[in-house]
Amino acid sequence: MLGTCELSDGTQLVHMRNPWGTELWTGDWSDQSQLWNDQLKAEADWEDLDDGMFYMSLDDYKREFAYTGLNFPTEQMFRAHFMV
Repeated sequence: MLGTCELSDGTQLVHMRNPWGTELWTGDWSDQSQLWNDQLKAEADWEDLDDGMFYMSLDDYKREFAYTGLNFPTEQMFRAHFMV
């Protein structure tokens, strides 16, 4: 997950990246979705690139994923208690 945004029409989106670099999501708010218009694309900073990044609604995200894990960069953490 790269982030979230709420569009002016109230739609809550999750910005995702497929780690394999290609998009697999083909549902609502995918790159080819008919729900996008120029205004909503600008609000979400949407780009038409084959980079594995895509959007999906928050409801679809909750239905498709059982849990969300977080990884924190540890390069600047010099003490073990930061890792807990």
